[in-house]
Parts: sequence; structure tokens; C-alpha cells
Amino acid sequence: MNGYVGRVISCGLTHEGEPIAIYALTARSAVSKARVLISKSDGLWVEPTSDLQGGDPSLLYYRASFRQNHKLFIANGMHSERFVDSTSIESALQDEIYEPDEPIFTPRIAAVFDLEALSYSFASLTRSPDGSCKRSFTHFNDLKAGVAHRIQTYEGDVQNPRAFVDPPIAYTLPSTNIGQTIFDQLDPTLRIALAVIRSDGYELINTQGA
Repeated sequence: MNGYVGRVISCGLTHEGEPIAIYALTARSAVSKARVLISKSDGLWVEPTSDLQGGDPSLLYYRASFRQNHKLFIANGMHSERFVDSTSIESALQDEIYEPDEPIFTPRIAAVFDLEALSYSFASLTRSPDGSCKRSFTHFNDLKAGVAHRIQTYEGDVQNPRAFVDPPIAYTLPSTNIGQTIFDQLDPTLRIALAVIRSDGYELINTQGA
């Protein structure tokens, strides 16, 4: 993954055909870097380290993933909580918009992975040139072992990032050491955390102290 990808959500099947998802965090500022991924009884959380330095808590800290019944939910912000009462990705996010952080206006992204049907859906809420919110939804049903799709919040270089507005990107998963291999592909000056999400729990990589 080249350049500054921001936050990344990925869903797919391992080479053995098992459902897998990935949530990754990269960041530029000291405030955004002072975060960790923590596994709790109610899901995967993005929380501050002991070096908390400010920033907007509503944009920095949130439940990034949780499982409800046979579905796995992943999001890059507090809009993840909308899936508690509405498991349809379209209905859950119908009132959400992109983040209010000028000038990039970070997209709100999310995924719903049906672990029984072996299908997943992505959502990306981006800012149109006129300031309105464009809501893009993409669904994948015919999954293949070893193949995943990802969306991210940014593209471009670290000095000139822009909102990612393209469809989900298909790629081949590593056959072994999935989390570490993908983590190593992230810019080492930007990467801060990654979670491999399986049906039975989380595997975490954090570069910052809790």
C-alpha cells in the first residue's frame, strides 16, 4: 500500500477459505499517532495512549469493530454504533456524512461481513465538490479463497493526501503471517496499529504504548 492510506478496512477469505477482516491505522500528527487498538469483551476499540495530547475525541476514539449475531461490523469512527440497531449498511448510514475536518473531509468508511452467507458490503461517505455527501455502497457475494477487498480513507502522498473515492481494491492475501505482512507494507513513518479480525477474536499489532 503506497502513500498515505489513513485508515483501512479489508474483508476477504484466507487461502483456507476462512473469513477474515483487517483494520489498520496510519497517521501523521502526534495526536493521531498516540492511539492503540485494544480488544475488549464488546469488540475492538481505538483508544488513546498515556501520551494523550488533545484533539477531537469524537473523531479519534471509537469502537472500530464488533460482532453481533453472525455479522461482523467495522468502521473508522463512532458511526459503528449505528449498526447496533440497524444491520443494513445502507439504512445504518443514511443520516451520516463525511468527517468535518477541512480541507480533506475524511470519508467515513464501514464494512459489514456476513459470516454465515460469506458475503460482505462496504460503505464510503465522501464529500462532493458542492459540499453534499456522496454515499457509495459495494456488495461482494461470490468470494474466492485468498482474495480480499479493501477501502481506505486517503490516497496520495503524506504532504498532499486526498480523500479516497475509488471502488474497493481487490488484492491477494498473504498465505501466512497475514497481519504482520500487511503491516510491513504500510509506510513505517505512518503506521501505528493493525488488527486481524477473525470469527473467534483479534490479533493486534500496536507500535505505541498503552
